[in-house]
Amino acid sequence: MSFAPYAVLWVILIIAAGICYLAERRNPILLATSLIATLLAFALWFFFQPNSVVSASSLFGRQWAVGQTAWSLTGIVLLLLLAAVVYAVLRDDSPMGMGTRPAWLLGLAAAVLPIVWAADDRSRVLAIAFFTLVWFAVRRSEGQADTGGTWHAFWPFISLFPLWLAAGWPAAQLLLSTASAAMLLGVWPFGSWRRGVSGDVTLNLMTDSLPVIAGAAVLAAGLSSSLPTDLEMIAITVFAFLSFIIGLTQAWHFSVDRLVKALSPALSGIVLIAAVWATDDAMLSAVRLAVFTPAILTIIATLFVAQPSVATPGAARYSRLSPGLIGSIVIYAAVAGLPLTAGFVALSSLHEVWQAVSNWALVTALVVLLSLWLAAIFLTIRAIMKEFVSGREAWLRGMSLLLPILGLLQFSLASFGVSIITWIVIILPPILGVLLGLFVPGLRTLDGRPGERLSNARPSEALSDRLRHLGRVTADAIADAAAILEGEFGLLWLLGLVLLLLWLA
Repeated sequence: MSFAPYAVLWVILIIAAGICYLAERRNPILLATSLIATLLAFALWFFFQPNSVVSASSLFGRQWAVGQTAWSLTGIVLLLLLAAVVYAVLRDDSPMGMGTRPAWLLGLAAAVLPIVWAADDRSRVLAIAFFTLVWFAVRRSEGQADTGGTWHAFWPFISLFPLWLAAGWPAAQLLLSTASAAMLLGVWPFGSWRRGVSGDVTLNLMTDSLPVIAGAAVLAAGLSSSLPTDLEMIAITVFAFLSFIIGLTQAWHFSVDRLVKALSPALSGIVLIAAVWATDDAMLSAVRLAVFTPAILTIIATLFVAQPSVATPGAARYSRLSPGLIGSIVIYAAVAGLPLTAGFVALSSLHEVWQAVSNWALVTALVVLLSLWLAAIFLTIRAIMKEFVSGREAWLRGMSLLLPILGLLQFSLASFGVSIITWIVIILPPILGVLLGLFVPGLRTLDGRPGERLSNARPSEALSDRLRHLGRVTADAIADAAAILEGEFGLLWLLGLVLLLLWLA
């Protein structure tokens, strides 16, 4: 299939970004241009699905190709772009209008697509360099400067060097490509460059997620050319689980901002594991999980949680059924890997592979870590649930959740043919997450204050007393683990534990 439709798609996004940049204060032009350009790009993407055999095309002196994996990643980019544009329209409360946000959104999407389409390492290096420049320009605009240091904004640029070395060192190509992908995914340095719900949230939806898609493209390209050795699989799995564990220590503070920043690198660890152990479909499902889950949580925190300083009883009604609650349920189900979600395809594939090779240690580790993650998500959502806004305006803004939720929904008939053991290990973590959330006493509230208890359980029965005792022991263990991790040698402890687990496997 010809690469021409995708070249036209890219040119449409570039031209639309230029028009939006010139029409900075004219909201009707910004809205029409951004929506029409995105929908046209979607149409080209949908009607020109590639064949199983794809030949590379030369454009601008580089080689480009769109296979099934690149086609799926392109769809994720466009869906995220459309979700960000809709969010910008529904959240626009500035008297000066949307400003240059639509231009930056379109420009970011156009900048990441060459990484997805690159057919060789040299083209991929140039594509990452171009994306880094655009990403840095966006992060430095509209008050996006990093408070933690300018080097955070250059972090995608650092991922260039392993990939550049891989182009001239075939023997270590996979390991270097994976290192570059891990940097883009945020598995290392553990997502420190993500901004979550701080700063310009509209731009954060793209700047926090697009590096994940770029990292997945680099990872898929590296694995398509060579298979990992046992040592490489161990190293990749160690870093993936390490990211999962460190993200958990950040999420256990029950802060929405911390949860958003910790969730994406942790879920990106699943992308790494799925790419190495499972199929391309499992990796793509994990990418959708890592991209759209933090996006939904960000939208909920900024649009559907009332601020005490501005909320009044007459301005909004609080109801058990609200857009925020629906989005929260979808988040919990997707991270848990329940059926009809992208998480189910990714996690069930991993469990099937590990059971086939009798790697029960990894199965157990994933179940335990996922249960703790779901407990943290459950407690955070439960703490803000009473602040969810409902009403006509809230349901109208609820349209901003439709597209990210659509990105998390996935029906795969083949995935339902898994073993009974896989069904058990899939269903067990969400149940344990709720039980831990209900019966762990003394946990801090959303703001980290030792005030209101998050559990309403009453010790009226002996079973309840036992569950509370188990919860207290679990909470103490988590507190001790967090204290160790915050120490000087916390990372060494984590690395040693994960290596021990993998050695036992």
